[in-house]
Amino acid sequence: MVTFPSFHHSSSGIPLADWPLITVDDISLSGTDTALHVVERVKGNWVEGSFSLSIDGIESSPIPFDSSAEDVQAILNEIALVAGNVVVGQSSGLEGITWLCTFPGLGNVGDLVPNSDDLVGDIGIVTVETISQGSDPLEGKFKLSFNGISTHPISL
Repeated sequence: MVTFPSFHHSSSGIPLADWPLITVDDISLSGTDTALHVVERVKGNWVEGSFSLSIDGIESSPIPFDSSAEDVQAILNEIALVAGNVVVGQSSGLEGITWLCTFPGLGNVGDLVPNSDDLVGDIGIVTVETISQGSDPLEGKFKLSFNGISTHPISL
């Protein structure tokens, strides 16, 4: 078996091309039923270009397909609605890159809407999934009590 697990990958680990099949020269084989066969078990793929994300109709700058978490975070923080309040994590695998975007302290923000018109290739698609909705920030006052003694109300 011949594989190219780390050959011609982008900086994020995504394969950049589908290579032609290897050819075999079996002219010097001898014996009964000698033959070599080349079989493609997993097709390679490629993607390039950029995509963008919108929040409440405000579109981000183009995001290169192989951007780091820091790059995606910086681009999303350019959107005034969420500026300075985006945290992005990243993981990569054979299916592509996953960025996890959270908006701490903002409550429930609008949905991220992808635009993948500028992505090209076999896997040139962006999907967005909401894992959990945000919530309104905690507000109000509370008291601490111990052995029957309470504090004055403490504001958050």
